[in-house]
Amino acid sequence: MKKKILSLLLIGVLLISLTGCGSETVTNGTTNNKPVKNSLVSKIKVGDYVNYQAEKGKSYTATKNKTGYDKDQTFEVTGEEKWRVMSLNNDGTIDLILDGYAKSIIDSGLRFKGQIGVDNYKSELNNIAQIYANSNYAISSRSISKKDLENMLDIDATVKYFLKTYDAESSLYTRDENIDTSGSKKDVLNSISKTYYSSMTGHTYGDTIKLDNQEVTFNRSYIMNNGLNDCITDENYKSLINNSWAVWLYGDVETLIAHDLNWNSDYIDYDLPRFSYDSKLNTYKYISENIYKLYLKGSDGAYTKGESFEYSVDGNIKPIVTLKANIELSSGDGSESSPWILK
Repeated sequence: MKKKILSLLLIGVLLISLTGCGSETVTNGTTNNKPVKNSLVSKIKVGDYVNYQAEKGKSYTATKNKTGYDKDQTFEVTGEEKWRVMSLNNDGTIDLILDGYAKSIIDSGLRFKGQIGVDNYKSELNNIAQIYANSNYAISSRSISKKDLENMLDIDATVKYFLKTYDAESSLYTRDENIDTSGSKKDVLNSISKTYYSSMTGHTYGDTIKLDNQEVTFNRSYIMNNGLNDCITDENYKSLINNSWAVWLYGDVETLIAHDLNWNSDYIDYDLPRFSYDSKLNTYKYISENIYKLYLKGSDGAYTKGESFEYSVDGNIKPIVTLKANIELSSGDGSESSPWILK
């Protein structure tokens, strides 16, 4: 009897051991929180080159009725694009950013004009980015956003930049309080936007007016002319945006409610956010590009639409693709001459 019980116990231990081996799961390219051998995520760092290839010849046409421009603008995958690691995400996925720009077969960039451009620019940026999603490796694609750029900022250096630049002696900006640095990076950036504003407008970040019974919120955020040079301190991040000129940043249209002294009237500027690199000065800028100006009729925060002006503005597109988490490598070392080769 004792022998039978001992045999049963041994069988039980063996079954538990086998079950334990079978339950060891691989999640996001890792086993028990350790990188899977020879996986991309276990080798790479920000700035590395990856031999990711989108489908050559795939295209998207941004039509006139979507951009406001007087031509349709077609973007096409050349198959010769180079991609670099922008971020390693907590879920094991990897964001790659295009080294260079998406290319139009008419013009190098994407041109928006007026109210139509304001209404459609977010969707058109991402529609173009979709042509770079290779389903064998990527789970999604999008256009670079303001948030991506903000993730590259050294927040201490950024606060220092604004305290130095927009002080009480500035002729364009006033400061009525110190920057609140107690929260997250997003909170601090919002605090900067709320604290610094143009003394010409009479409005500050978050103010609202009524326009034809619809609310319009002043959300023009901080201006960083040449500030990116000081506020992005990581050289790998700098290399990702080096030589990037006039790149559209995905996000909300920025609005500035202001008063025109010459016209003696109120107006709203609708701007599209973008960033630029000046190779001669070796400086990076975060700017807003005016695309539509609407004059207002009325007062005391309640207005109707008046005369409007439309502007045509050109900008470049930098797509970002998010790779699956469990991709394995074939070869390479991450350099431009020998990028990581995906299996």
